[in-house]
Amino acid sequence: MTPISQSLIESQRLAEKIETLLLESEGEVNENLEQLLGFQMESGEALKRQVDNVGLTIDRLESLHDFYTKKILALNRVLSSIETAKERLEKNVMESIQSSNLEAIRGHHIEMKLRNNPPSVDIYDQSLIPEQFIEITMTSKIKKNDIKDALKNGCEVPGARLLSRRSLKIAEAKIKLDELSSKGV
Repeated sequence: MTPISQSLIESQRLAEKIETLLLESEGEVNENLEQLLGFQMESGEALKRQVDNVGLTIDRLESLHDFYTKKILALNRVLSSIETAKERLEKNVMESIQSSNLEAIRGHHIEMKLRNNPPSVDIYDQSLIPEQFIEITMTSKIKKNDIKDALKNGCEVPGARLLSRRSLKIAEAKIKLDELSSKGV
């Protein structure tokens, strides 16, 4: 088995273990998961294999993230459709009861009846509401982009500072064709 094939298999297994542990713990990072996520620098060929495995695992986890994001969006659409269907069905039942001049209908196990709800307020024209019924509220929002521009231009902004952080970038290593043939790929 070639090193790249072995890395692909190992990264697939690691990603599956991580996903399984996350599903079993309902998203909580527990001790078992913490062990899988640990990273200890090795050396030589072991480091190269480790970098490949971890890089491929991170790539697979990003794919899982995208997959679950799409599933959540789809399930939210289903939830919204269910709510719409429920409301439409309730409305149709109410209209049928009202048009039949009834107050209730009964099945073998269920009774549906009209009830009077407490009055609710409908604001049909906000501009006509007297001031005594209007509460003025203020909100504040920090303009981070403006602060960033000011700090970059050398201005001091009390309570703010520029931070330079680092992130991990994963890219395919550039391998020469003669290296691939010598490694049996």
